[in-house]
Amino acid sequence: MRLINSIRSGIAALKASAAFGRALRRQREGKLTEALIIAQNGLAILRKTYVQHSNPPEGSAHASLTTLAESIAWELDVPGVTEQDLSTALAFLKAVETKSPPNGLGEYIPFLESRLESLHKHPHNRLG
Repeated sequence: MRLINSIRSGIAALKASAAFGRALRRQREGKLTEALIIAQNGLAILRKTYVQHSNPPEGSAHASLTTLAESIAWELDVPGVTEQDLSTALAFLKAVETKSPPNGLGEYIPFLESRLESLHKHPHNRLG
């Protein structure tokens, strides 16, 4: 069963990475609302119970989608991702921070921490 879950987790990471690419493309085209929805849908894939967030592909996809969704949400002044998504992404980034986070994502730790703090101060801005 562990092998099956590992395979499923890897497939989820691939699907989420594809969603990240599509969301990034929409963001570059100026279609921010559409980009945010795609990023949120990519994160939904990674919320499955079998996804192993401590694995580099899954953790990187989660951190990348969370960072993208939150930056777009901040720009649109709308809720971005769930508190759990922020916590999961931050945990991964902090765990790999000393090992050089993927794609310079470590630079976003303060931003994600501020977004998480904002959720605690303004619970009405929460998703999910």
